[in-house]
Amino acid sequence: MKKFFILSGTFILLAAFISCKKDHVCGCVGTSTEPGTTRTITYITFTHAKASDAKRACIKTSSSYTSSVDGQTYVNTTDCAIKD
Repeated sequence: MKKFFILSGTFILLAAFISCKKDHVCGCVGTSTEPGTTRTITYITFTHAKASDAKRACIKTSSSYTSSVDGQTYVNTTDCAIKD
């Protein structure tokens, strides 16, 4: 019986360490063609998530749009990717 509890405890600890859910960091770089703007870097942490779910959510954070100022059109983009 003692061996059963030791083996069960070991298995539970092993399963906890091999869990596929963990924290994933998504890095986003924002750029604009508008003069005077600077590149921005933002990090988002997806906690206790599967890698595939975090990657999907990170990619959805990416965006691109245009804006007009004084008759000029500028492109603004945010590219996001999971960091290893």
